[in-house]
Amino acid sequence: MEYKKTTLRIIIGAFIGIIIGVLLANLRDMGLCGSSFCRKILENSIAAPLMFFSLSILPVAIILYFLREATFRSWLRFTKWYLPLAALAILLSLGSHGGWGVGNIFDTELVTMFSAGIFFVLSLVLIVTRSCSRK
Repeated sequence: MEYKKTTLRIIIGAFIGIIIGVLLANLRDMGLCGSSFCRKILENSIAAPLMFFSLSILPVAIILYFLREATFRSWLRFTKWYLPLAALAILLSLGSHGGWGVGNIFDTELVTMFSAGIFFVLSLVLIVTRSCSRK
């Protein structure tokens, strides 16, 4: 039952990540920061990845809370592999205004949304295959 506590911590962390991401994304609108630092660093570099990945982790963690520990452990191994790769892709896209010679297609926000979406879909596929194959 220790994994249930870990899953609950992940759920709480995802909620906190969503709240912090929304706050960071709206600092300029709240009048707390008027410089370009807020837009480039806080809003694009921190807020978007935090918000999108927290939004993709939250439903997955809620589902995992009700499943067996073996499914949770498989997802955790996948997450430990995937998140560093996604963070690297996001870091590589930070300075670009499009990049990869394709115009303005692969900016930081798009890479973040794409990698968070892929994470969500792969997590669901892993959960379904693990929970169906071990019954």
